[in-house]
Amino acid sequence: MLMSALCAHAEVAQLVSVTPNPEAGNVTLDTEFVFTFSEAVTYSNLASGIDMQDFFIMPCIITQSEDQKVVTMKFDKDQIAEDYLATEMIELGKYSYGSVSVYLCDVQDAATEAYVEGNNGAGNFYYIYSVDYVPAVFAIEPGEGNVASLKDFTVTYSNDLIWPNSDCEEAITLTCGGQLVASFAYSDLEKGMVLDAKDEDCIAVNFGLDEEVYEPGLYEMHIPAAMFYLGQNWEDCPETTFTWNVAGDIDAIQTIRTAGASISYNLQGQRADADAKGIVVRDGVKMIER
Repeated sequence: MLMSALCAHAEVAQLVSVTPNPEAGNVTLDTEFVFTFSEAVTYSNLASGIDMQDFFIMPCIITQSEDQKVVTMKFDKDQIAEDYLATEMIELGKYSYGSVSVYLCDVQDAATEAYVEGNNGAGNFYYIYSVDYVPAVFAIEPGEGNVASLKDFTVTYSNDLIWPNSDCEEAITLTCGGQLVASFAYSDLEKGMVLDAKDEDCIAVNFGLDEEVYEPGLYEMHIPAAMFYLGQNWEDCPETTFTWNVAGDIDAIQTIRTAGASISYNLQGQRADADAKGIVVRDGVKMIER
């Protein structure tokens, strides 16, 4: 009976294809790695899997088709979601050195139990998938360009970590026409840290002006180098300048009044003291106070 089965199965299973192509790159959490064989095969579920950088074992799910010719591997996204490091490793925009290793081991022909010839020796298949690196972006809201006014700001580093640097002796400055509008020191930034609920890591920093600015002009925010720590490696942020063109809305200034009183604003749209000298806006009208 055994001899008859062997004769009916003259050829040992061979790998027909593996997808995606190992040269394709661009692996994501949704990528499925599919091994297709010419005949039914068995494999070692314990020895097979997915690694990041050949050292960090990623949670994965391995399934096989009913005819045993197709083996599919995919990331176990539910389990990865519970593991912060696993999540960080596979969110591929965060690491320039990322790669994914996929290995299917001890593959044997289901009928003859002969090892299938693999690219990493008898019975073993091993493929490395390069990772597309997308550098994280140091960004601010509101985005640069034309705005009606300025008041509140939020800085982020893509979806990665960002921490104010308590050792930075400089401050963020906002200027218009060479004149200082406001400055923000570490103490101002510390109050606006937004912490991730799960890991209590800072993922954004909020800060803002006491009064909204409506006065038209080109506003520049200068962020000194090392004002923030960025990413998992706590790298110093680069010296950065963000620019906005405030189109101005005199009607908005006119409506910001307290009942029964006139309020003065300087040319940056900030509330001015009652005895302020120079050009001020009062009741929507520019005037010179001497």
